[in-house]
Amino acid sequence: MDKQLYKDYLTKKRQNPKLIDERMRFFDELKMHLKNVETREVDAFINHRSLTDRQNAYKFAADYVFFIEKEAPDQIHVSTVINEYLTQSFLSTARQAVVLRKKMIAPIPENAQIDRKYLSELTNTQFVHAFGSLQKCLIKAYDDVEQQPYEWGYPNFYSTDPHKTYNRVIEILFAFVSCGENKNGSLIVDAKSFFEKVKLHKKVELIITGLTKAGFSVEGFHKKADLFCVSYPKNPHVITVLCTYVNATHNVQPQLRVNSRISLSYRFIEDASTQKYEPEFLAAMDCASEKLYEIQMWLYGEAAKYGFNIDKNDPIEASGDAFGALRWGIGCILYKMSPTKNAKRFLVVGDYEKNGKSSVFARVVFNDLLQYENEMVKKLRERFPKSFTPHYCGCRVFCGKITYKEDGGVYDNCSSSGTWFEDVTLDDVKDILELFKVDRKIKSSLFKNK
Repeated sequence: MDKQLYKDYLTKKRQNPKLIDERMRFFDELKMHLKNVETREVDAFINHRSLTDRQNAYKFAADYVFFIEKEAPDQIHVSTVINEYLTQSFLSTARQAVVLRKKMIAPIPENAQIDRKYLSELTNTQFVHAFGSLQKCLIKAYDDVEQQPYEWGYPNFYSTDPHKTYNRVIEILFAFVSCGENKNGSLIVDAKSFFEKVKLHKKVELIITGLTKAGFSVEGFHKKADLFCVSYPKNPHVITVLCTYVNATHNVQPQLRVNSRISLSYRFIEDASTQKYEPEFLAAMDCASEKLYEIQMWLYGEAAKYGFNIDKNDPIEASGDAFGALRWGIGCILYKMSPTKNAKRFLVVGDYEKNGKSSVFARVVFNDLLQYENEMVKKLRERFPKSFTPHYCGCRVFCGKITYKEDGGVYDNCSSSGTWFEDVTLDDVKDILELFKVDRKIKSSLFKNK
């Protein structure tokens, strides 16, 4: 492994000095790990890092493979091992992501009542049937992606954003509508606008091919086309329903997790008079685990009782990505005291995949109560010992302002990510909420009005 040769290679590519310094650091670290050229050593090199640094390490590893193949063929055995690891990592991640995408699609019930303003010339039955066909088509596409991601043009893992790239299939469907005109159940798509819309996605033609296998027909599609036609031969109403849905959810906040673009939730087009809760809340709960559903239904009422309501502008909690739990978490409804940006937040509860099973977690920011040895703190500390130990929050500059004592020591807790409780039950959440209310001096809004 010739460090100077690799540096010369980067310099010839006119990489900026900052990137070259980073790659040189990665080079030294990889060299330490590759005393034995094995995939587990590559894994050790990459996976001990924070999220951003890990993504950069993937980019370095892929570039280093290219460098070896071009400039240092005597090290081809090293590039083979690294490339094998990258390929398997990508496949595993792609499949994990697409399985979660499928879980987020709650089938529309046959007795669902669609808002009349969305029916147009269709009957309620026709709309529901076509919408169900659209959902099944997307699931079929995801099934195929799971089996053969590369056939759908998924880029290498290192350049993949888990939220944007893995939504490529549905983003293409939405782009058909936003760049097309519905004429009798067929979309006439302006090719120039379409390619501009999807320019961040690679190998779009492979996604188009995949969608045709899932049931769509795409005629006249090529890079020099002016127009092309998209239809769904088995049921022309599918195109009409797709257009209606895209337009109906145009102003829905594009959250990273459970949202209209990922889940194709019928809740956003359902008759509001049949809904007891906000569409965002219902969409999240439709694909939540049974345990999370029970907790959130209780928490919704409790939040309202203390003056917290779902944030209309940002209904799904989006913080905590440094830990990764919320990266795949669902049901993380954001309850706020008021609509202002810096309004007080309620505690966050959601679930995520853990060892192949759904696990419910709670996250709450305590101001100063953790320093007191009261009965509530003791109870939670016994139940969740890991939640009350020092941990790295992922912040570049330590942001802890919350100090508490444990085992004779004094520790800072991250005031940004807060305290995490894993594998919680409804009773646990009730205890956590009680502590939260005392810490924040929160009283029932009903009590305040008396």
